[in-house]
Amino acid sequence: ENRIKQLSEAIMIAEKLGIHKPATPSSMGDESHQSQGNTIRTEVNNQRIPLYFMGTEALSAEREALSLRESDDFTGERIGEIEMKLRMLKENRQVEALLKRDNDDLFLEKLAKWNEEISFLTELKPELLLQDLVIVDQPAIEPLAPIKPKKLLIVTLGLVLGAFLGGFIALIRVMMANTAASRTPR
Repeated sequence: ENRIKQLSEAIMIAEKLGIHKPATPSSMGDESHQSQGNTIRTEVNNQRIPLYFMGTEALSAEREALSLRESDDFTGERIGEIEMKLRMLKENRQVEALLKRDNDDLFLEKLAKWNEEISFLTELKPELLLQDLVIVDQPAIEPLAPIKPKKLLIVTLGLVLGAFLGGFIALIRVMMANTAASRTPR
């Protein structure tokens, strides 16, 4: 009914403007828009062109088709979506399981704990929480020297371990040279 009213209003405007065939706002600027013949003009913009630019012929045809319609169930955009959701709810297994349960006390067990916690939290006095709970004896200060890495320790360990490793390698080479010398025939 709303669409029929909109179409009737657009037909009245189109008749006053003399638009019988579909037109565009730019074609209305031409004085020769009456004698266009088979010329079709299109406009590309992001604005919606008013309904009366469809012309009286197209608008009248749409109004007639809507008037003859007996049911407009299929014209609603969301009707299909709603029907699908209703079908899903009818067949929802989780809902069926909840409806078939025998003992609701199993599910109410946690409810008492939650209600107790809610009442405890609502009775808390926020002003008590804002009191100074800590006394600062001395403010934190930036250290004068870095704590890590300890360069002297790293260099000393490197020298000591290097000396031990060098001595170990030298000992192995001497032992290998001695064993090789003892195997050679004299």
